[in-house]
Order: sequence, then structure tokens, then C-alpha cells
Amino acid sequence: MTKKAQIIAKLIEEKGYKKRAFAKMIGIPPTTLQSMLTRGIGKASVDNVVKVCRGLGISTEELERMANNTNADYFFGNTESKNTIIPEKESPVLDESITKMFNTLSDKDKKEALRYITFLKMTSETENEISSTFEQKQAGGKNL
Repeated sequence: MTKKAQIIAKLIEEKGYKKRAFAKMIGIPPTTLQSMLTRGIGKASVDNVVKVCRGLGISTEELERMANNTNADYFFGNTESKNTIIPEKESPVLDESITKMFNTLSDKDKKEALRYITFLKMTSETENEISSTFEQKQAGGKNL
């Protein structure tokens, strides 16, 4: 399975669809979707790729960016890879991707995502405070 096919399969799964139901929903035969996923997206018709991407709420350009992204291992859950450097928050591609993915969530999932983001922010702020306190004590000649 190609990287683009893996991304599409993962997005279909994350949206809670079965492949057969997703194919019917976007107006392509389930066998066509299966062929796209096993043989590769590059061998599919442009019309079918566009239908799949629209059904997932992404553009074909976004699919291309995801496939070429150095964070692909992170996307697939391999957070121990050496190549999982998340772009800086100023990255427009990252901001756009987060926004689009967030907008595809149900209201319930959006609330859960916001709770998680709030948790991450609080955790990060706490870690920064701890590091700052440690550095101040180190600079003052005190050891913990």
C-alpha cells in the first residue's frame, strides 16, 4: 500500500466509516476504492481521487502534502521515529491541517479535542514553570 493509500485508509477509519459504506457515500464502487488502496492512488482516475478526497474533507493538494510530510511516521502513530519533528506553530500547513481536521469532527469530538488541547496547554505551562524554577536555582548555585 502506498503512503497516499495508507493516509486515505487511515482517514476513512478515523471518520468511522467502513470502506464499503464510504465508497457508496462518495459515489464510487467499493471495488474501485479497494483497488485504489491496494494498487495505489496514482493508478486511479483523477475523478475518483477527487471524490475520495472530497469525501474525507481534504483537497488533493493536502493529500499530497501529507504524503510528502516528514511527519508521516507521527501521523501513523510511530512517535518513536527519529523523523517525527512537528513543524513550528507558525507553519500555515500545520494550522490549516489542524483546522480542517477539527472541522470534520462531530460536536462531541470537538469538545473532547478542546479538552485535550487545554490539558496539553496546561501541562506545557507547568513544565515551563518547573524548568524555569530549576534553571533559576541552578543559576543561583543551589542544587535540587
